[in-house]
Amino acid sequence: MSGRFITKAELVGKIIASADAFAPAHGQLTGKRQMLRDQIEALGAAPTQEQLDAIVW
Repeated sequence: MSGRFITKAELVGKIIASADAFAPAHGQLTGKRQMLRDQIEALGAAPTQEQLDAIVW
């Protein structure tokens, strides 16, 4: 790659390494988001502000 002076294979390696490094954090955050969504949905159609405030990120 002329702009960064690395080969395509090196760039691909860097991209894969970056994706591998962020995968665990992405999985944890996705699980947390889903848990919070489930907690909100469990409150029903008209939760109070107090109920919503009780859900902690």
